[in-house]
Amino acid sequence: MTIITAKNLLPALFVLTLSAGVCGAGQMESLRGAGARFGYINFGQDGAVRIPGPPKQRPAGLLPPEVAAKLPELGIKLEEEDLWRLQELYNLWRQAGDALWPGLQGLETTPLQFSFPHKYNILLGHPNPPADCVPFSDRLPATSFCYRKDAAFAFGGLAGPVNGIPTVSFNTLALQDEYVNQVYPGNNYKADYLQTLATVSHELLHAFQYREKKFLPQEPGYSGLSKVDYPYTDPELNMLTGLEGRILAAALDAEDAVSLGELARDFMAVRAERHSRLPPAMPVLGRYMELVEGTAQYISYKVQYGAHTPVTPLPETLLDPRFAGYAAKDSSVAMLKARLGTLHTYNYNKFATYTYQTGAALAMLLDKLSPSWKRDLFRTSSGKGSGLDTLLERLVAPDNSPARLERAKARYGAPELLVAAGQDLAALLAENKRLLDAFRAAPGPRALLAFPGLTAADLTIYAPGSMVEYAGERLYDKGCSVIEYGNSGAEITFARAVPVLLDKKNATVELVLPAVAPSITADSAVQAGGSTVYEGNVSYNNGLFRWKGARLGVTEIDGNTILTFN
Repeated sequence: MTIITAKNLLPALFVLTLSAGVCGAGQMESLRGAGARFGYINFGQDGAVRIPGPPKQRPAGLLPPEVAAKLPELGIKLEEEDLWRLQELYNLWRQAGDALWPGLQGLETTPLQFSFPHKYNILLGHPNPPADCVPFSDRLPATSFCYRKDAAFAFGGLAGPVNGIPTVSFNTLALQDEYVNQVYPGNNYKADYLQTLATVSHELLHAFQYREKKFLPQEPGYSGLSKVDYPYTDPELNMLTGLEGRILAAALDAEDAVSLGELARDFMAVRAERHSRLPPAMPVLGRYMELVEGTAQYISYKVQYGAHTPVTPLPETLLDPRFAGYAAKDSSVAMLKARLGTLHTYNYNKFATYTYQTGAALAMLLDKLSPSWKRDLFRTSSGKGSGLDTLLERLVAPDNSPARLERAKARYGAPELLVAAGQDLAALLAENKRLLDAFRAAPGPRALLAFPGLTAADLTIYAPGSMVEYAGERLYDKGCSVIEYGNSGAEITFARAVPVLLDKKNATVELVLPAVAPSITADSAVQAGGSTVYEGNVSYNNGLFRWKGARLGVTEIDGNTILTFN
């Protein structure tokens, strides 16, 4: 999954994971230290866990009774096992963290949020919860457990600031089961325990990145482009991305320095060719995403597929029916190589999501070339002037000659990849047209949201990771939570998810309206020529979305509504 925006959100580090499958907050530490009351394992003076003998039955107490009593009313389900799975995540990192990412700090004090899309979220351990987060009881402080209405409508893992504090959101295993089995019925899907640990670890690395960036020199002038602007309908570009994937897969198998160096040069030559075909600012976007998402995806692979035989699970974890043990053999490279072989497809070029895989591969390649490369990475690399590929260039001198490029194309099957990429795109565009036609045929009155003087680049549409494009239009088929526009932070906020269609040329948004009359208040209203213009402290709410601002134009035509936001 990914958050989709219509303009650049790079500095926000507000991202959803495409997982290998999806904290200076002292309050969380003090809650855990309350041990006896909340049922957390006691810690020694040195921070080591005192592991008792295997319990005869699952211990209770991590889930306070005040929380458990309120959950049915909220329509959500949280169990003791969900909290013990977090404890096992911390347990894994205490024992294997130095091998996974040396120097990673603040993992156990990062606030966490169990996300139940379209319902409520439960926020844990936040030192300053937002005003809309309601304590479960007077006895249970909001800094430990509080709940709030979900406003993102997104399944998966998410890292982003909550009241200025990096916070990680994710789903329970039971909710993952429910969601996937609704989307793909008949498969009897069961979320993987280690995959869930991998997803949360991915997002915790994002929170660490967010904290570390304060040590970076500020580099103004990041690209105004977004990952949604990546030209994924160009089969030549997709073929070159596929070549990069094949070369990186071969490099991960290389066993000697000479072979590794030659493969690195082949990769850099193909990447230079692809970058030369992109809009000038797009390579910066890709470099940033590899640095941020690629390293987090690397952690996902290592947590889910790495060998963790030295790790001793908590006794409570051994009683969890979802836990099947840690892997005895590292299969992270094999799992990554399987994905690197398909980077020519639109799925990996749309939203530039290839960067998750190429970034993870570059991280594993750097493990071979310079084992200490992770130390202080996010204090020295910004993704603008430096990234994982520039680290590679410092270790292996590039050779971007035409001769090397042609040899690499021949060696790694460029002609066949180009044909495959073209066929893949043809199937995509046919399906996209079908989905757009279905949107237009849907019954009900329509609203057209207009933003005079703005372009599509001036709109930011927050939406789950699903988008359909065809002939200059972009359909967010899973709906959106917020539309921001202009530079003033003005926004339209949605109460639930419905599909919205962006006309990129005219910067308008179309959607089906609810069959209810809107509530509109303002200091004044003037009718002229079939339109009503509301001015001064305008408030609009139709039950689906709401907006407040200084001026709003409303025009009714044949049962449809044009809303003009000035």
